[in-house]
Amino acid sequence: MTTQPIESTGNWFEFELKDRLRKSREEMGLSRAAFADLTGLARNTVLNYEHGKTKPNAIYLRTWADATGTDLEWLRTGVPTVTRQSLSRHTAPVVSIWTAPSRRPARHDFIPSQQAG
Repeated sequence: MTTQPIESTGNWFEFELKDRLRKSREEMGLSRAAFADLTGLARNTVLNYEHGKTKPNAIYLRTWADATGTDLEWLRTGVPTVTRQSLSRHTAPVVSIWTAPSRRPARHDFIPSQQAG
């Protein structure tokens, strides 16, 4: 279990993997069903991960992080690799290969935009 601070009170509490998975999905404003449709995971799989009945393997953990925009290391361990403010502006976004067929990015999503000037 990873201990997480509550900034406003200074108290500490435990966040398990199942809690981080649920919290990251809820922060995106997605229901379990919507999240399952977005990622291509079965609804029962999402439920089992969030209840701690099963743990996602590395591929599904990466898919979860990509879909929610969550730091993979924080999702995996509870400890972020870097703060969001210190991420390099040159870091390219990761596109998950595990997106549901109806949600695949269009070809133009991968072509850098050209600015006139």
